Amino acid sequence: MAENNILKDLERELFQSKLGLIDSSNCILYIGLNNYFQLINLIESYKPLKLIQITDASTPHIVKKKFGEKDSNVFKKLIKNQTIKLAPAKTQTDIFLIQLAIDNPGHFVLSNDKFANYALKYTSSLNLIKFMQLNSKFYFNLSLIDGVSKIQKGKVVKY
Repeated sequence: MAENNILKDLERELFQSKLGLIDSSNCILYIGLNNYFQLINLIESYKPLKLIQITDASTPHIVKKKFGEKDSNVFKKLIKNQTIKLAPAKTQTDIFLIQLAIDNPGHFVLSNDKFANYALKYTSSLNLIKFMQLNSKFYFNLSLIDGVSKIQKGKVVKY
């Protein structure tokens, strides 16, 4: 059980009292809508300052095609009630996430995106947190070197 507490403490450091910028498009298309709810609930349990969830304008159509009518309707309700913000058509969520991150130094960006299409001078300051789900548990790209949980320039440093 000690390892479980260690991971929870490290996760708390990632999320607690920080502005969370969520790439909802990327997350939902990666793990599905129900798992996305579990992911958001987990992050909210660590009491972030605020979560801003943004999706691409094309995502509602992709959700319908990939996950079906029921998930599509739930997703559209999240957009309608402004839980998830819809980026304007013919733009990418990434652009808004990067701007919000630059404007808010105490942030984290949750996405499995590489942000490779954007200039390093804009993306190098992203506190990018990537994740994966195994069974029903989420794992984040924590740095476990010397017990420090800092993500350096959005990447886990490998030694």
